[in-house]
This record gives sequence, C-alpha cells and structure tokens, in this order.
Amino acid sequence: MPLPGLAEPVPTVFSEAGVVTKRVADAADRAGLVFAVDPTSIDASCIGSNVAMNTGGKKAVLWGTAVDNLAWWRMVERVGHNLGKIHDAPEVTFTLTWKDGHESAASPKLLRTETLTMPGQSFRKTGLGKDVTDKFLGGLPGVQKEGCDGLITSARWIVHRMPKHIRTVCLEFFGQARDAIPSIVEIVSQLDTENRCAGVLLAGFEHLDERYLRAVGCVTKSKRAVLPEMVLIGNIVGDDDTAVARATSEVVRIANARAGEGFIAVGADARRKFWLDRARTAAIAKRTNAFKINEDVVIPLPRVGDYTDAIERINIELSIKNKLRLVEALQAYYDGELKTGKTGDAELDKLARDEILGEHGIGITKLEFLTDAETAGMRSCKAKIDPDGRFNKGKLLPGGDLRLAYTPSFNLLGHESLIMQQSDIATISEPIKDCLRCGKCKPVCATHVPRANLLYSPRNKIPATSLLIEAFLYEEQIRRGISIRHWDEFSNVADHCTVCHKCESPCPVDIDFGEVSMAMRDLLRRLGKKRFNPGTAASMWFLNATRPETIKPARKVMIDWGFKAQRIGHQALKTFAKAQVAAPPPATTGKAPIREQVVHFVNRRMPAGVPKKTATTSP
Repeated sequence: MPLPGLAEPVPTVFSEAGVVTKRVADAADRAGLVFAVDPTSIDASCIGSNVAMNTGGKKAVLWGTAVDNLAWWRMVERVGHNLGKIHDAPEVTFTLTWKDGHESAASPKLLRTETLTMPGQSFRKTGLGKDVTDKFLGGLPGVQKEGCDGLITSARWIVHRMPKHIRTVCLEFFGQARDAIPSIVEIVSQLDTENRCAGVLLAGFEHLDERYLRAVGCVTKSKRAVLPEMVLIGNIVGDDDTAVARATSEVVRIANARAGEGFIAVGADARRKFWLDRARTAAIAKRTNAFKINEDVVIPLPRVGDYTDAIERINIELSIKNKLRLVEALQAYYDGELKTGKTGDAELDKLARDEILGEHGIGITKLEFLTDAETAGMRSCKAKIDPDGRFNKGKLLPGGDLRLAYTPSFNLLGHESLIMQQSDIATISEPIKDCLRCGKCKPVCATHVPRANLLYSPRNKIPATSLLIEAFLYEEQIRRGISIRHWDEFSNVADHCTVCHKCESPCPVDIDFGEVSMAMRDLLRRLGKKRFNPGTAASMWFLNATRPETIKPARKVMIDWGFKAQRIGHQALKTFAKAQVAAPPPATTGKAPIREQVVHFVNRRMPAGVPKKTATTSP
C-alpha cells in the first residue's frame, strides 16, 4: 500500500474489528512478515480493542504500539508515516474524514474533513515506550480512548519484515532484584548504540519478576535449585548472523556481571519455548482472589529499581502490620473503611505521580492518580462527541473510579457460604471461579457465532452463569424463591453447548465448560426446572431405549420415515430457505421463531441409505 511521504509502497494487512489478534499475526507470518502488536492476550484480544487501548507487546521495543503501526482505521487516514515510533517524528499529521453511516459503505456521502497536526513527542512522556495518560491525544478519535468515543470497526496495519537471523536470549538473575535491574538499561543502551550501526536490533523484550515466575510454574534453565529473582527474555535480530551472535554474547556477558546466567536459542522451536512463560502470565489470576486487582504499569527504565525497592518495602511493612493488627483490619473491612487506590507511601506516591503510568489503560483503578488538567481534554472531547454518554458512560470522567467497582457484601459471605455448601450449586461455581475472561476459548467454540451474537462462548457464558448464581443466592437468602425467569436463563446457557470439550485445551486455568454445562443440565433435571423440548425429549428417549421391541419401531418412525420426510421438505423448501440462510444470521438470544426453526431444519438434507440394522442385534 502506498503511504504519503514514502517513495515505496509498504506491506499492510486489513482486518475488521472483531478479528482475534493472533489470526492477524498468523496471516502476516504466512506472508513472511511480522505483525508488531502482540500483547500477552494475543490469542484472545481483538483488533478493535488494540486500537482503543493503543496496545503494545514484546515487539513494541522495536516497532512501537498500535498507533505506531496503523496505516488507517475507522474515520482516520494517516497522511504520512516514518515507519517507526510515532514519538520519534518531529510532527505528526492525521486526516479525519466523517461519512454518512446511513448510506452504503462502498460509496457513502462525505460530510466533512479535518486535519490534525501535533508534535510527535506529545504522544508519550520522555523515556517511555508506551504512555496512555493523555486520553485526548489532540482530539484524535478512537485511539487510546478505551471505547469512550465510539466503536472501532476496521483497520489497516503496517506489517514489517523481520531480519533474516534471530536469536532469543533468556537471562536469569539470582542476586538482589535492585542489583539485577540496571542490566535492563545496560542491555537496551548497548543494542541501541553500538550494535544498531551494525544492523543488530532488539525486536522483542520482556521482564518477569519472581512472583510472576512462581505463579506460572516457571522451571529455571540454570542448574541452581532456586528460582531466579528476575528473568529477561529478548529477541536479538539482524541480517548479519555474525553480528547477531556477537551482540547476543555481549548481552549474556552483561548478565554474568550481575549475578545472572544467559541462555541462547537459535532454532525456531527453541525460541518459541523460551517465550512460553511469557504467554502463561495470564494464569497468575488463579493465585489471586476477587478482592485483588492486578494492574500493569509503565515505568522509566532508570527508575525500575527504585519502584521495585519501594514495592518490596511496602509489602514487608503491610505484612507486619496485618499480622499485628488482624482484628482491626477485619473490622475495617466490615465497616467499609478500607481505602483503595493511593499507597499511603509518600515516596511511591510521588514516583507514581511523576513517572509511573498505566500500561493497559486508565480505567477505574488509575483515574485518581490523574490531575484535572490531565483529563480536561478528554472531558471536553467526550462532551462534544458523546454528550449522552452512549459509549462507556461515566468512564474516564469524574467519579468513574473504584467507588463504582462492584464488591460482594462481607456481611452476606457467611450466609452464602453455608448455602453453597448445602446445595449443588457449588459444583457449578467451583470450576468457573478461576476464569480469566481471556477469551482463548472463543475461536474453538461451536456455539460462538460472532455474526449472530457474542453471548454463547464459554468466556461470556461463565459471567452469565456467575451472575445467575449470585441471583440464586440472593433470592435464597430473602426467602422469596427463585424466579422462573432465572431458571429459564440458566437453562438457556446450559443448552448452548455441544459438550465437545474443545474449550479446555486453550484455557490457561483448565476450565472445561462442557463439564460445567452437563452439571447445569443435571441440576435442572433433578430440580424439575429443565425446559421441555419435544425434539430433545424424543432423542433422549430413543437413546435410552434398551429393549429391541422398542428400538425397532422407534427407529422406523424417527430414522427411516423422519429422515425421508425431512428430505422431502428440503427439496420443496430449499428455494425459499436459501435467501434466509445466505443472509447474516439474526441475534440468537431466546427461542427462535417457528419460521426460523423450520428453515434451519430443512436447510441441510438428511442422509439417505443409513444402515438398516444397529451395530448390535439381539439373538
């Protein structure tokens, strides 16, 4: 694709908003190119969210975040591109185009245009590879707005050529973290200065601390019997194999000088194994509970050591205080007096105010750290573009902080625990409590049809199940009985599963929603709340039949005559059904109308010539 300001066309990949990031990366890989945006959630996140959150990843160290790699996205067309990080450009220009959304997408009416020009340095604070603080971004729509100014529908991304030779280095540090952390600065500086001239680049870089390593079950590559305090993983690339090997050896030498050991992978399989621990970091949520919020932050490299020391000191101080004042702390929980947000540590709060920024957005957890001046642009933009608050109402605005976060009532936990222990609902809630909402189950799920709706993937059925369980517990405590509507919704979730068990394999916390669905159906059956469906009832009656005198006539009616009747219906109605089947599917919530059921029943022809006898026959 030709880009203004560049003499040669550059390779790009087009994607609609709902495409999973991994599929875009795979498409680029098949073409021998690299898609730069690769967050840890690459298997589950979608392109639209990457634009809205300005996502990065391990390759951001070389090619930047989403905004650095967009050729254009909905409403916005890039006027010039430096094929590098946007903050390195002296000036950045965007052209905004508004078109009539009521007309055909192929030739919509042009409403107006506007040009935005701003300094490249305004996108990020000095020393940061990612910075999501400035939500306004000079009025640039979509990017970094966290879905507060509209919906991303499509984007075209610049893809890159990876240099010919790649080596992955894994550095394990066993000394004090504050002594090892300066090696990050040394490695980046070494590769940015001395080796860049030789064509050697750092194309991916990730830091994992000791707590992450324990959470994901990391196994050290060293012969030592303890886990390292810190692990650095990086891809060193270049077109000169000798120069890449020399730079990699120099990186290992830097690690050795700081109580570290280095391991180098050259082959593709070995390099992939080095990065596996990074892909498993989402599983740390299984080690936390409902009252802990995990957040990533962006810290200037020279200050990482200060941040680590401050966090460790706070952990130690709070641990001692909690042990000495356990009763007072519990009372504070019950009275609702425990405050969240700022640390209470003056030194760390100053560091957070001046230099620490959110990596995955601001949301509700970091809003209180921003001043009114820093959010003024976003408030003005929101008031102009979305005065009715149709997109993420209240988010990133005054009051949209942790005060709006849902937390369960501590006064009711004891009652709910007893109900859970004395009922079968615990067999359903226990397997799904560790769900990370990562969405890795969506691509393999047979009932996940995005064109129809987004409700019936395991990732979305689990929150629905959890909410229904909360409703059951509430209604049980107030002794009103459980609403019939809640049973119907519970049955609706349970029925939307083929029990193929394909969701278990990609799940980082090993949830098998097929087993959960079977438990839900069993509970409904035993309580007499299962919805009656004639087809399901007839099928189960036939499958459970054991006597030959029952099976033979049932088979004759259901298989021989029933299949034949369906084939006749298919032949007679296929012309009328074709138009409805070819059209985008409507929302599949609730019970489908009779007409739709008939269309889908006759859509595919039932097989003829099925075996006349069962596999086993009575003597």
